[in-house]
Amino acid sequence: MKKQSNRVILAFCYILLNLALNSCIDDWGSDQFPFLKGEVEIPTETICGDPTVVPINTENGNQVGKIEIYNDLENFYISVFANGNWFLQSTNLYVGDEANIPLTSNSQVDISNFPYKYSHSPLIENHLIEIPLDDIEDCSTLALHVDVVELDDNGNVLDESTGWLQGDAIAEGISRSKYQHCLGECIVKYPIDAIATFAFEDLAPSKGDADYNDFVVQMNSKEFYQGNKIQKIEMEFLAKAKGAGYDHTFLMNVPFEGKASVTIERFESANPENLISTQKYEVDGKNSLLLTIFPSTTDALTSNTNDQRVNTKPNTDLIDFKLVNVSIQISEGQLLMDAPYDPILKILDTENEVHILELTQKIDADGDGRQDYWEDENGIHPFGIVMHNAWLWPLEKVYIKEVYPKYQFVIEDGVFKPADPKWYESPEIGSSYFQPELFN
Repeated sequence: MKKQSNRVILAFCYILLNLALNSCIDDWGSDQFPFLKGEVEIPTETICGDPTVVPINTENGNQVGKIEIYNDLENFYISVFANGNWFLQSTNLYVGDEANIPLTSNSQVDISNFPYKYSHSPLIENHLIEIPLDDIEDCSTLALHVDVVELDDNGNVLDESTGWLQGDAIAEGISRSKYQHCLGECIVKYPIDAIATFAFEDLAPSKGDADYNDFVVQMNSKEFYQGNKIQKIEMEFLAKAKGAGYDHTFLMNVPFEGKASVTIERFESANPENLISTQKYEVDGKNSLLLTIFPSTTDALTSNTNDQRVNTKPNTDLIDFKLVNVSIQISEGQLLMDAPYDPILKILDTENEVHILELTQKIDADGDGRQDYWEDENGIHPFGIVMHNAWLWPLEKVYIKEVYPKYQFVIEDGVFKPADPKWYESPEIGSSYFQPELFN
């Protein structure tokens, strides 16, 4: 009885949906298309540079080991190594403000009060210390002491010694040394293979023809961090095709809170040489950066014959792709959504917006009562799709499954995603898709 009641409620929700009142579906969902609550996997790559290497020396200057200092977006790492036949017996580390290095009453370094102390039994060759970035400053003072033992090939003790991290004297009259270190830069690249492609159908909320070439735009991005604090975002966009009679604005919504300086450069071609315009402005305290990348897709991609459809119809002129570069210099704040953020195609003729459901995981991302997909006998069709690679789009009026038979979207564990994550990599041989040689 309860199951039947839910079906009645769902039917009522879909009636409201058709009337552009979409809130019921958020509360109840459906067997065919449940309300999405899962998180989608985004193919990003984080690169944090090479470790800093600092020797560990005895008082007489013999090197008995070294440390490697590095960080990612979550943790600070100090990897301690013993050299040759030397082995670690204990490791004592201070990380923090130079003024707070523990000292004894006679102003000598007090390793017993170092915050990170490890005794190694049995002896070990190396030891990794992992500290959450939230527990340290961007720049810190390090002091490290080790007890080391030298063994022969049979494990017999040849010598014992102590070592300190090489650096500057902690203070006048103190032979022990300290080392200053600032967190290294991390770069988060989206996507891993350097290029992502967004493609749109623009008849939302009505059913489209599913050739997914109404607007095709390529993107990549880099986020620059010091520690876990974002410093800068760089994005590159390339308008590649427009197979629509409508005009659009292509926007990028970057959920962000804080202060930033934005620079947008637009170029005449795919090369960053023929600059058309530069736009600069400041953002302060907003929770979203809504960037206008292409104010008019018609102006961005215009054929020599003023045909609205560009690079989608064979035997017409092949039009140069158009480049836009975006730089966001962040003085303070944080991102609220991972790259590629929220790409939006706003259809100027109808004032409708298309978001990419796979990225937002929301049926109606802008809350305008218009869902970001349609469903027919061939399955679920989002109005916007993302390919984490360069992509060859279907030509005008060619159904996407004729070119990419594995194209299919499903909902699994509350996540909207393609059934085959690599569906877009290999177009069907002999099918009608974009190839430069088909154009004049």
